[in-house]
Amino acid sequence: MKNIRLTLFFLFIINVGFSIKPTEIKLSNSGHIINMYFNLEESASFLMPLSAINVSGELINTSMQLKINNSYFWFDQYGNTLTDIRQTDLKIYFNLENKIEKIKNLDNVILYKFYYDFNGRLAYVKDGSYVMKFRLYYDFDGHLSQIADGNYNKHIKFYSDFEGRVSGIKDKSYNYEYKFTYDFSNRLEKIKDKNYIVLAKITYSENKIQHISKSNLGCRISIENQCNQLLYSNGLSNELVLSNNVITIYSNFKFSGGNKSFPLGNYSSLGYEWNDKISSIALPDNVKIIVYENESFSGDSAVITSNWTSISYSDLWNNKISSFQIMLK
Repeated sequence: MKNIRLTLFFLFIINVGFSIKPTEIKLSNSGHIINMYFNLEESASFLMPLSAINVSGELINTSMQLKINNSYFWFDQYGNTLTDIRQTDLKIYFNLENKIEKIKNLDNVILYKFYYDFNGRLAYVKDGSYVMKFRLYYDFDGHLSQIADGNYNKHIKFYSDFEGRVSGIKDKSYNYEYKFTYDFSNRLEKIKDKNYIVLAKITYSENKIQHISKSNLGCRISIENQCNQLLYSNGLSNELVLSNNVITIYSNFKFSGGNKSFPLGNYSSLGYEWNDKISSIALPDNVKIIVYENESFSGDSAVITSNWTSISYSDLWNNKISSFQIMLK
């Protein structure tokens, strides 16, 4: 009896703790929400084949990703394909309005059927046996309002304010995951949880994001069109700061000697100063670097995802790096 109670309690904890949150929130330089990305394959596999969705700050369903036979396809809310589907092992059929109507495999078996609402937006998808896989709901203004599974259970609920901006996201139990508040210039100011605890706060200088403090937000915040800037933890607190230089290379072991910092990007040549002269690399948690033994990203390579330093002159990559690529994980 005791074991049964423990099992039921454990299952209760799992059910209560379950939620679907954005994987990333992308902001413009001026603090407007450009996009909220949901990785549903990781957080809500029961919504498959819907594996990811992008929702704008005005709650427009901008793009969706389907996973079919281990291949991924992007399309918009009106059923227009955004991925080249010609080189696949699938048969794609379109209706008279050139929207995706059904997908078959090479054996001519129907895998999925697509259905649209009166405004031409994708409403739901069924498999070849007419079993509902997922459903999308829109309000009268065309905002995405809910995402439901095949049993009509609504797992994500979106809310907008009078300005048409996202004001909140709730889970299937109508508990707030996030509340969004804006300042008088319509810029995102704070993200709060259901208890009004501030999870992220954005401050501005000269109408541009200057600083973001972040605590237990549960997703990454990035800034659109700032490929040379990155939000990263300073390692001493939960605060995130903007930095143009996200990795630093060093000429000696244990992050000593001469050094130089680099933003995100591809570096096909390091010049005479640094070619084959790197012994340590420091990088933040959400960045990785791919190093190559030759220029132009050729020769042997390695992926480095955390601070790295050589410990002896005979180390494999000590003084052996001639080009590298820096990117987000």
